[in-house]
Amino acid sequence: MKTKIGLDVRRPVVEGIFVVSCLILGLFAFYAHYVQRSSWFWDNILSICIIVLLFLFRKKLRLNPVTSSLVCLALIFHSAGTFGFYTSSPVFVEYDVFTHFFGLFAVAFLLCGLVKSRGASKGMMVVLVILASMGVGSFVELLEYSGYEMFGTGEGVFMIGDGDFGGDLGNVFGEDNLAGVWIDTMQDLVVNLLGTLVGVACFLLYGYYRRE
Repeated sequence: MKTKIGLDVRRPVVEGIFVVSCLILGLFAFYAHYVQRSSWFWDNILSICIIVLLFLFRKKLRLNPVTSSLVCLALIFHSAGTFGFYTSSPVFVEYDVFTHFFGLFAVAFLLCGLVKSRGASKGMMVVLVILASMGVGSFVELLEYSGYEMFGTGEGVFMIGDGDFGGDLGNVFGEDNLAGVWIDTMQDLVVNLLGTLVGVACFLLYGYYRRE
């Protein structure tokens, strides 16, 4: 969107969103490292790195204030687990369910704009975005499993802990707990799909509202 004098007002807004998000996550990281001394520090650092990468590729990804806000919020919501939200959810559903849903909602909304900008039809856009978004969700599950193999149990995306499995974390993949692990993984994937579908639907409604 440009003003009457031809100044693109979206650029400083997008840059501001990224700067504020990094500052918030930086405070989270400081709290996790110096106050809690918890592994959430690394989740916050990872989120900051992702935001920096998105900022560097913002033009290629066709990021605007809406998509930038959604993606940054998704990362902030996850990193807010620093404050124990995965144990005691501040929302009406399990916090893990909330972050998976909102995260894939944001990813789908972003990908819709990117795929559409490449000239894809609406039908092709929907198919590609659903497949790509579910791929992102599956990658997160692989990241969690790899983290467990390397670091064991704990908090954050690199380990298995609260929000991932309730029970005897000392034997997460033991025979007695195996069903719970499968249920948690499948629940995450189902919630990812729901978030993706809602994200695609909202993008289509957004485009209709803007007559695009």
